[in-house]
Amino acid sequence: MKQPLQSRLIIQDARRKNLSAIALLDPSPKQVTIRKASIGAFKNKENININETQKQKTPQNATTEDIRKQISQLIKRTTQQQRTKLKKIDIVCEEQIEINDNQDSIFDEFTLRLLYQKELEYKIHPSFFDHQTSITPIMRSILFDWISEVCKEFTLKRETFHLCVHNLDRYMSKIQISKQELQLLGLASLSIACKIEEIYPPKINDFSQASNYSFTEQQIIEKEQHMLTQLKWLINPPTLYLWSTWYLSQWDIYYPQPKLQIKQPTQVSYTLFRHYMSLLDCAILDIKLYQFSNREIVASLLYLVLLKQFSGSTYQRIVENKLQERDILDFQHIYKPFIELVFGFQFTQLAKCIKYFTKFLTLDIIIDQHGQFKVTAEKELEEAYEYFLSIQTHNPANLQFIRK
Repeated sequence: MKQPLQSRLIIQDARRKNLSAIALLDPSPKQVTIRKASIGAFKNKENININETQKQKTPQNATTEDIRKQISQLIKRTTQQQRTKLKKIDIVCEEQIEINDNQDSIFDEFTLRLLYQKELEYKIHPSFFDHQTSITPIMRSILFDWISEVCKEFTLKRETFHLCVHNLDRYMSKIQISKQELQLLGLASLSIACKIEEIYPPKINDFSQASNYSFTEQQIIEKEQHMLTQLKWLINPPTLYLWSTWYLSQWDIYYPQPKLQIKQPTQVSYTLFRHYMSLLDCAILDIKLYQFSNREIVASLLYLVLLKQFSGSTYQRIVENKLQERDILDFQHIYKPFIELVFGFQFTQLAKCIKYFTKFLTLDIIIDQHGQFKVTAEKELEEAYEYFLSIQTHNPANLQFIRK
């Protein structure tokens, strides 16, 4: 979607400002530290006004029992309807992938086949980092947390951030790198990702400025060329964000109940989306995430976010296993058919991944909003909403959580 003129002007103006993140390498061979200055002009108080009529459509005084009855009736109708709309795809990896062929779907059947094939080509082995001797997993976490902040300050897209992370991890799976070149590689990977995804990518000088001029433009360009050579120009993988966008949209189609929809222009939906993305952004900093497939990651994280919303409880109660059994069973009754139809596997296959993501539920989630998207009219909100969701955000609590 083409960016609104106002957004483009803001982005162009932002590139003339100084970034907040100034990266310094500690003399210790096993530590990387980030020093941060005042964000200044970038630090906008971000706000989005949602039209009251678009908020949750269920009655405010509805009881839990009323909601359960509505859900029970809805799931009976929805399950039968979806079984007539969903069909199997036999792909190269010999898996049965169920997809929704509804006209609102983002991808058609051919595109899905191609994306699944590309995912196999770009697959990163879980032990890809084991051969690195000069850098540690926490250094990787520090770098990607810093890049996430740079993306936010430059108003770059979530897909740009995910492309940067994936391409750099694949590069590190092939080449041993030193601590001194780690940040330079991060800037080079981000520059490559911007040229793929952004309509108006930042200039090389902007990236040099982001590092407090620790690296010259020529150094960044040369490292870009080296990365492209090593990656054999395979630099456009199907990312976690791409799959998240598709599967979240499929959920909204499958279960159109306002309380549990996740990509609609309402405050409830926006909160769910930000919770999902905040947890995903934190998990990306953890090198152990690669032990799971993209489908397992999306399905497990979506389950936990929706379970919290469905039960009306808190993430802490999920972590402590204190949810009422009836709430869990009722939601699984809704979610299991969706898993089988859209993801193509049984709910029991998610047990390990759900357990892995449960520990992230104690993260302090901060939902800030972009200042350039101060919309007051429903029509304006709907026109800008997809772009609004696509902009990368940054939570300072992520790195602190990973350090624990």
